[in-house]
Amino acid sequence: MKGLMESRRDFTVHLRHDMFPSGVIEGSEPTGVAMFRKIRVSLLAAAALLVLVFVLSVSPSPAEELVLYTSVKEPLIGMLVQTFQSINPSVTIRYHVDGSLKSAERILAEHAAGLPVPDVIWSSALHNFYTMGELHLFERHVSPHAPEIVNFLPGAEEFFSATRFVTMPIVYNTELVKDPPQEWSDIFSPELQGAFCIADPSESGTAFAAVSLLVNRFGWDFMDQMGKNAGQVCIDAGNAVGKTARGEIKACLAPDYIARNSIKKGAPLALAYPPEMLIVPTPLAILKDSRNMEAAKQLADFILSREAQKIIAAEGSMPARMDVDPPEEYGLPRLQEAFSRAILGDYLDFAEHRDETLAKFAAVMGGRNYAGNDSPQKH
Repeated sequence: MKGLMESRRDFTVHLRHDMFPSGVIEGSEPTGVAMFRKIRVSLLAAAALLVLVFVLSVSPSPAEELVLYTSVKEPLIGMLVQTFQSINPSVTIRYHVDGSLKSAERILAEHAAGLPVPDVIWSSALHNFYTMGELHLFERHVSPHAPEIVNFLPGAEEFFSATRFVTMPIVYNTELVKDPPQEWSDIFSPELQGAFCIADPSESGTAFAAVSLLVNRFGWDFMDQMGKNAGQVCIDAGNAVGKTARGEIKACLAPDYIARNSIKKGAPLALAYPPEMLIVPTPLAILKDSRNMEAAKQLADFILSREAQKIIAAEGSMPARMDVDPPEEYGLPRLQEAFSRAILGDYLDFAEHRDETLAKFAAVMGGRNYAGNDSPQKH
């Protein structure tokens, strides 16, 4: 992580001066008349320049536009953007929502092609954050809210920060599962044989983190047992939750907030948390080539503010601030308890061994996949 900890950016202010070329008055007038006209034009130009300076000094500044790439879904991202813009009316945010891996990989592709990159990225594809950090794509920024944030991302505190923690419970259909799972080993039960699904870790950032953490805790035997129990691989988490809700499968591993959104819509689902919790951070970073650096920092600080963290908690994710608790109705533990139960891992190591992990996962799961996708919620 040496590259992440080195700041190689030189701040240079480029002042652009608009030049007003002087015109040449042609004609056959006498020299005195011509000279008078030149002086009059010069005076008029000077007067016009003074008016322009006055107008610019009293006119409001044009709205600043921020471009945000994110995997945070509606309605949460819309609520946060709307709240931020109400506090900062001079800033307009144009956000592009996509799968966590695609958001990050799009930036890497744009950077490689020499194209403009967004101002801010907020995504759960943590391994790609380390890749972008090594390429020196991030601006160094320590938020004034940092002391209140739980941020265990190694070597990255000054470049990107966890903004929320997505828990990954076992989501099951309450109409089909007679014996609700309590342990991770319950997903290998005869009741769930051929009826359990996990999102494709090559497409989903949270699924990749979940696979890495489970292997780190239980070894590859865990994934091997999942494969032997005919575990399925869904295209993304939204696809997995949708199939579970419709009864096409009985249970899945998925982010908490996606399952809760389905429950709010009447889906017969429940969330089971084994003693060892899967907790995946969703980091945010500012791109060093941001065209609106101060506004980008304002957005980053807002996301970590108490007001924004309460919005995040209300939508079903675990906030990153220690002074904000999730609503009791969700049954989530407070941060201190959650991390005492969390499966821990070295995310930098996960990033470095990503290709190896994906290859092993594909081998043990035997290529079992669902075709099609009924949800855009790739996470």
